[in-house]
Amino acid sequence: MVFDGSGKLSGTSSAMFTGLLLGNPITGTYEAKEDCSITWQLQDDSGAYQHFAGKMSADMTVVQFRQTDPGGTRGVMEKTSDSCTPADLQKTYHFAASGSTKAMAAGQVARTVSEKGTIDSGNFQVDSDCSVHFVLKLPDFDATMRGFVVIGGKEILAFETDPGAMVSARLTVESK
Repeated sequence: MVFDGSGKLSGTSSAMFTGLLLGNPITGTYEAKEDCSITWQLQDDSGAYQHFAGKMSADMTVVQFRQTDPGGTRGVMEKTSDSCTPADLQKTYHFAASGSTKAMAAGQVARTVSEKGTIDSGNFQVDSDCSVHFVLKLPDFDATMRGFVVIGGKEILAFETDPGAMVSARLTVESK
């Protein structure tokens, strides 16, 4: 999402429906207050609205939020750079992945994922908008992931794009 500094926002909202990842353009409005609280509403191309409230970090790079609609969820947003290249990636990331996949065809097995490990960033495709695409190789299966480079390449927030998956991952650079 892009917050324009004047109370309007735009971007793309991703959602999983019947095992398929969909990206919908969104527009909306927001209000940021001096106490670092922020509220916003999104409207997708079907005309539906979603409402959110949260608290920004003092440097306005992280927002802890909750969806205020019935059945809403909680999450975190982190600011990306204005543009990225493969040079923004660190050589190695440590990750934690959690979630589940469900059987989508006869013979497939439902899995619960709770894994930790490391991954070499040489397998990542980086787009100029700071989105990344990579395959996370886990002991029992490979997960096709999409994520975003944040904190100047020190973290990648990602989710699995394979049908039927609800797996998220946080990749971080080990602190020395």
